[in-house]
Order: sequence, then structure tokens, then C-alpha cells
Amino acid sequence: MLNQNGSRASNYSPFRIDICLLYSAKSEPRSPAINHAMNVKRTIVAAFSLLFVLKASATTFNFGFDNDPTTGIQAPIVGTGSFTFANDPGNGTFAFNSLGAFSIAFSFVDGETFTSADIASDLSQVLVILSPFGTERRLQFSDTGAGGGGPFGGSLDFVSSSGTLSFEPSYLGGNLDLYFTDAFFGSYLATTGKVTVPDSGSTMMLMLLVVGALLGLQYFFRARYQERCGP
Repeated sequence: MLNQNGSRASNYSPFRIDICLLYSAKSEPRSPAINHAMNVKRTIVAAFSLLFVLKASATTFNFGFDNDPTTGIQAPIVGTGSFTFANDPGNGTFAFNSLGAFSIAFSFVDGETFTSADIASDLSQVLVILSPFGTERRLQFSDTGAGGGGPFGGSLDFVSSSGTLSFEPSYLGGNLDLYFTDAFFGSYLATTGKVTVPDSGSTMMLMLLVVGALLGLQYFFRARYQERCGP
């Protein structure tokens, strides 16, 4: 600000806001166009905030499918997917319908794909088992005792334009870890983490590299010792 003689006041700072200018600006009425733009902005911000809250509160399980019906996931993985639901009840056995809004998507290497819209079972007969799995959690499909009411007698059945998918029912008395499609029959694993398979080939290669490095270091230090100290 300027004194009467035109010089700047001693307490002047370009970062200070004149309170009179602030109030005069606030008191100016906004045009309808500006008000509309502000309302649109608030609506967009609110929508994204709601989407963020829903995304943050949802729980997702990642699926891996192999082509081997023996226990556990074996390489190669022939299918992947995810199951996301809004209401996470914790660990235990729960009715599928109690999980709230959900989204399912599976895809296989032969081109078969399945989504929530392809479910062919009666969801009132489908159960979901949630359990601890190391530092993660595991999900398995089950049913109320006679399958999930779908066309293949599985705990949860799918029919899409690209194929069929069925998960192991409880009446078989198994581990509830099997599935089949038109092209594959094997085990599935669904966890809150990333589904991986043991890779014995990579592990062996790593071990060989480590052994080779140790032998190389031993040769190097022995050569240096003989150079300095003699044989």
C-alpha cells in the first residue's frame, strides 16, 4: 500500500490481501453462468468422492485357474479374474446375497470370458467361504447343499456366449477348489493378493547362479592369496 506521499508503507507485503478488496469481491453477485459452473464442479467433486469411498471400502479377490485337478495351483495358469463386493463380513461362511453389490470377471487363454451378467445359478443357494490364507485371505464358492441351482450342478455356474464355467459344489465332499469350463478342468485359487504358482525352474536357475557366484569368489580370493603369499 502507498502513503499519502506516494511511498510504500513500511508494513507493505505483496502477499497480504486487502480485507476491503476481499469483502468487496465476496459481496459481488455472481452471474447465473458462474453459479451453474460452480454447481457442476461441486457435483463432479461429490461424485468422484463417492466413487473413491465405494472403491476404498470394497473388497477384491483375485483368481487364478490351472488345468490340473490335483490340490494346489500348478503352472501354467490358464485363467485369471476377480470378484469384488461391497460388504465384507470378515471370515466365515456367508450367503452370496449378503455381500451387497458385486462385480465378477473371468477370462481364459482360449478366449472364454465370464462376467456377473453370465451367472446361471440361483444366488440364494450360493455361499461364499472367506478364510485366512497366510498374510492374505482366501475365497471359495459353496452352496446350501444341492448345488447352486445352475444348469451344471456347481456351487456357482456361468453361461456366456463364449463358453460355460462351473465351480465345485459342496455335495461332492471335496475341497471346494475345483472348476471346469468347456476347455479346462483344474483347480482355482482366489486370494486378496496376487495368485502365483511355484516356479521350480526359476528357483533352480537362481540356485545355480548363486553357487556359481560363490565358486567364482572362492577362486578369485584363492588366486589373490597365492599371488601375495605363494602356493
